[in-house]
Amino acid sequence: MLALIQRNIKLFFRDKMTVFFSFLSSFILIGLYFVFLEGTLSVEVADFIDPDLMMFNWLIAGILAINSISTTLTAFGIKVKDDEKDISKDFHSTPISKAQVVGGYIGAAIAISLFVSVFTLLLGEIIIYFQYGTIMDFVTFLQVLLLILITVFSNSALMYLIILFIDSSGAYSVISSLVGSLSGFIAGVYIPVGVLPEWVVSIIKFVPSTQAASLLRKALMRNEFQKMSAAPDALILEVKETLGVIFTWGDGYMTTTQSILYVLLSGVVFYLLAVWKLSKEDSDN
Repeated sequence: MLALIQRNIKLFFRDKMTVFFSFLSSFILIGLYFVFLEGTLSVEVADFIDPDLMMFNWLIAGILAINSISTTLTAFGIKVKDDEKDISKDFHSTPISKAQVVGGYIGAAIAISLFVSVFTLLLGEIIIYFQYGTIMDFVTFLQVLLLILITVFSNSALMYLIILFIDSSGAYSVISSLVGSLSGFIAGVYIPVGVLPEWVVSIIKFVPSTQAASLLRKALMRNEFQKMSAAPDALILEVKETLGVIFTWGDGYMTTTQSILYVLLSGVVFYLLAVWKLSKEDSDN
């Protein structure tokens, strides 16, 4: 299986345009932030923190959530090409088990997404250091890495399940465009979650990627919210709700532990559904 993972990773990075566009969205969103979004956070919080630093961390968290969706789906494009060229059938005619073939695609997608996400995180920290004169502490860095891994795991499971229903490059291109457009809204990057209608928020908060973005924001924006401890509680809650850092759950708010479990369990469910789909295909054949 390791050889298949290496093969799929090499195929991904061999396509220079695919690699370029995988990183391009991060650069575009960061550029748009400095052109349009910097300085947009309410001046009420400026008495306690640097609002621009808070918003930039908010943006990086959202980009990480988007990357975990887009890069895994892009990586699974290798499977679509293999299916079209009947390479997948060649795999099944060898001693390699079907589980190993599946693991080769999923393992490569996770590795590629982790690479792009960590690159984005490091790029963001470099910009923060030179632009705002601060840098993330090591413990927070490790926490963010763990959250990235959880996020990539969940989204790779969902993207793989989607890929199983695609049988042509044309359909793959359409799905990629659709997912790419929706991911920015789901992650609350194009429009802050709190600005959306309540009925929309009540739906997207059940999307694992939305919860993952919330977890990443909690970690990346923790220092800014700690500095706001002297601010009115109502103001802190308003900022957190508007920026999609927290979501209501019953009479309270979903805790970090609940969000982590939700994202992890959703990934497990998606993988089980993918296994069921593959098993059903085998029985039909």
